[in-house]
Amino acid sequence: MERNRIFGVETEFGSAAWDDRRKEFSQSDYSLNFMDFAVGGQNQYLPNGARVYLDAGSHVETATPECVSARQVVVYEKALEKMIAAKAAEFNNHLPGKAKIILFKNNADFKGNGYGCHENYLVPLSLWSELAIASCGYLPSIFQLFLAIRPILCGAGYVTPDARFLSSASSARKAKRAGR
Repeated sequence: MERNRIFGVETEFGSAAWDDRRKEFSQSDYSLNFMDFAVGGQNQYLPNGARVYLDAGSHVETATPECVSARQVVVYEKALEKMIAAKAAEFNNHLPGKAKIILFKNNADFKGNGYGCHENYLVPLSLWSELAIASCGYLPSIFQLFLAIRPILCGAGYVTPDARFLSSASSARKAKRAGR
């Protein structure tokens, strides 16, 4: 019996505040003010079923509504991206002086935090066990390789000022060692 599947994606945004007068990033964090301005609060559902919220660590996160195809997920994700970009531009027009908020999709902020995109494959447990946990066979090997290199291929990470690539997982370990 074939079961219907639902798809969705959540995307995290790092943020930074730029002071154009001083030509430097400021210590201000406008994420909370941006959320209040852009969507009217810290946790809002949009008319299309998508969600925009201030996630743990005070960063903006979006979530598509439940979708019935991968194509539909991409359409909603792109619509959310365009909405956030338009709201950021509008918000920046209301900031004092020449300050502005900069949002980084699938990137890192200037505090050393890595932000990425995560998804749920929603496969049956038996298939997940066969592909992700089994230790032998052609398909499990290919799928495990995909899971291992996916963050690098799809950009869930960033390049540091000293030209090292860090995935979201490595930046989390770095933050843990630093006591953050």
